[in-house]
Amino acid sequence: MRRARNAEGELAAFGKLGACYQEIGDWQAAEKYASDGLAQASRLQLPLREADFHTGLGMMMTELKRHKNALEHYKTATSLYFEHNAVEKESAVLALLARAAGQCRNVRTLWIATARAITLCGTVSQQLGIMLVTVVAQSIRMAVQIGDWPATRAGLTTVLTAFENARNSGPDTATAGAILILTMKWVTGEDLATCNGIARQLDQSTGGKLELAAWFSAPYASTSQKSRYSFGKTIDDQIAQWKIVFMNS
Repeated sequence: MRRARNAEGELAAFGKLGACYQEIGDWQAAEKYASDGLAQASRLQLPLREADFHTGLGMMMTELKRHKNALEHYKTATSLYFEHNAVEKESAVLALLARAAGQCRNVRTLWIATARAITLCGTVSQQLGIMLVTVVAQSIRMAVQIGDWPATRAGLTTVLTAFENARNSGPDTATAGAILILTMKWVTGEDLATCNGIARQLDQSTGGKLELAAWFSAPYASTSQKSRYSFGKTIDDQIAQWKIVFMNS
């Protein structure tokens, strides 16, 4: 028992030392103590503390612009939080994960983060829910900008499945879903003025933080290419028929 208490005390000390060195800008020492803390948490079989250290290391890597390293730490942290039902912590780290994925131009991870964010945004506090709606908007935008059509089609379809499974989760889920459906309308050639009008409604309802109107002011593809951008008849028909909040276009 005494040995276990000492080990946990040592674990806490690693965390504090890492934070102190990070604060004064000694990144080498900060990384060392955080890594030592991660190893100790693993030995003690404390997965949530492991996730905390991975998050801290990811933030250090982000500060040092080592984005690929940061991405791996955030991936591991969110997986551990998910496995142990630490929803609030997972939600907070999803924003960091999405940002790192964007920096690495990792389209697949952007779509994974979007699907998870749309699943969680109706199950957490209002503050985190609003943050996750932002994750959905920014991740979709980045993934569409840097991904080709097959990746966009596959990603939006994955997020659609997540949304369908979470549609009764509250207003934040509805807003995130509205952004998703708007994007699907846009990439399949919906009238641009209609898309822009819906984007303006969404901007108004969210205080303008998402800046959707500017994004949906230009077409996804030229008229000659529009026939390529289809999700298949079943999903295209579903998109056209849905009547969810802000989507009565």
